[in-house]
Amino acid sequence: MPSRRSSPTLASLVALVAVLVFAGGAGGAVSLPTDTTLTVSLGTEVNSLDPYAFTDTRTHTVILQLFDPVLDHSPLNGDPIPRVATSVQPLSPTVWQLKLQPNARFTDGEPIDANVVRYSVGRLLDPKHKYLLTPQFNWIKAVTVVDPQTVRLTTTAPYPLVRQFLSVLSLVPPKYLETVGDDQFARNPVGNGPYKLSSWVPGQQLVLVRNDEALPPKPQVQNLVFLPITETATRIAGLLSGNIDVVQDVPPAQIDAINRSGVARVFTAPGLRADFLVFDAFGMASKTPLMQRDVRLAIAHAINVNEIISKLLNGHVTRTCTVGSPLAFGYDSKVPCDQYDPALSRRLLAAAGFPQGFTITLNMFPGLALDAPEVSQAIQGYLAAVGIKVTIKQYPTVGQFFGDVTAHKVEGIQLVSEGGFGLFDLQAAYTAFAAQDGEYSYIGDHDIFGWYTGLTQTIDMARRQQLYGNIQRRIAEQAYWVPLWVQQVNLAISNRAKMEVSPDDALRFRLATWTK
Repeated sequence: MPSRRSSPTLASLVALVAVLVFAGGAGGAVSLPTDTTLTVSLGTEVNSLDPYAFTDTRTHTVILQLFDPVLDHSPLNGDPIPRVATSVQPLSPTVWQLKLQPNARFTDGEPIDANVVRYSVGRLLDPKHKYLLTPQFNWIKAVTVVDPQTVRLTTTAPYPLVRQFLSVLSLVPPKYLETVGDDQFARNPVGNGPYKLSSWVPGQQLVLVRNDEALPPKPQVQNLVFLPITETATRIAGLLSGNIDVVQDVPPAQIDAINRSGVARVFTAPGLRADFLVFDAFGMASKTPLMQRDVRLAIAHAINVNEIISKLLNGHVTRTCTVGSPLAFGYDSKVPCDQYDPALSRRLLAAAGFPQGFTITLNMFPGLALDAPEVSQAIQGYLAAVGIKVTIKQYPTVGQFFGDVTAHKVEGIQLVSEGGFGLFDLQAAYTAFAAQDGEYSYIGDHDIFGWYTGLTQTIDMARRQQLYGNIQRRIAEQAYWVPLWVQQVNLAISNRAKMEVSPDDALRFRLATWTK
């Protein structure tokens, strides 16, 4: 286990956070009343405010403030909750009817009706856009307008997750979009959520103010300031100094100190987000030793996952032997873990023709996986012990990382995480990472593609579970991925506010309350 890097002094970190909080854009300093404003650190930069141009949970948190989805879902168990749609009901195995709120509007006054739903879905599915979210909605075959408040969705086959996926489907304003275009909309969107955009200086801060015309409930918190601080120590220093109110992804090692601080506390819940390693097993980015199964297995057996959990993460995560959360439908608890066995690792490397090891790159972005820099260094140390020299590549922005991933340019190993949009089903995760057209998929196994297609086209839940099991066992047998753990949701909140913490790991600030 490598030692942690030394951190800057607390005073310098507090000063930096103060600069970030009060630095404005071209217009100068931002002046917001502190008693009505929450300052939030998500740990990553937001690259676009287009509700279709993302798949990461942190951007989803911001999108949830700007756009009310068709449905929401219970953060506790995934049950559908009305938002823009008052109801979503099946008329047949492949036809679903949506009834819309009669008075929903975008912040520019444009009404939300059935034609808006048809336009929005059409834009999402239009292949010219190549949105990251599009593969999650390929089950939609047609959208039919029945009357201004009634829409029918026709699916390509009987589909089990219609209601769940409608909880991540935002609607967009046709008139505004046709006027300003996609690029301007991504920078300055018009939405229908509980908040609207006030200002955004990428790399500095994003400011939202309450939308008093949104669907109820009306938020108590009037203003939100999001800071893209990736350095963990800086985020915690800002929290303890009072300059930051909400910090997601609190490192387990910091929980006790925050709870003892008297200014904030950490709320926890079992999570849906899984951290894991992805191998370029099919040579999509480059031809490396990772194309051999024995090499991938050697890496899996060389990493002492249990020691990382106990010593680096203080036991605040749950080891899993397959990618996914036990809370999500489809999780197969019968898949065995790869046990730590460096001697076996060396034998596998020798059998594969690499008795002296080789050099490989580990790619990551801080904030995307829990304690990503420290975990990467730990993995680097374990692999060095069996002769594999690891070069750690830390991407400067999450956008660049995802851009290279989707273009199949990431050579070697990726340290990633997947929360499945907060859905209590593994389908979103496996759509992204294992489907044939998955935007993050580095798998070329046609059996997996067939099993995945099967589970998306049946509402027989026993059959879906069987197909999920097939996929997870094949991934384990071939070591396409190395499962690590499922994160615990660790949300730090200053003592002046309250917010529900739940497994879906998305923040609904419309439900936040003040303590004073």
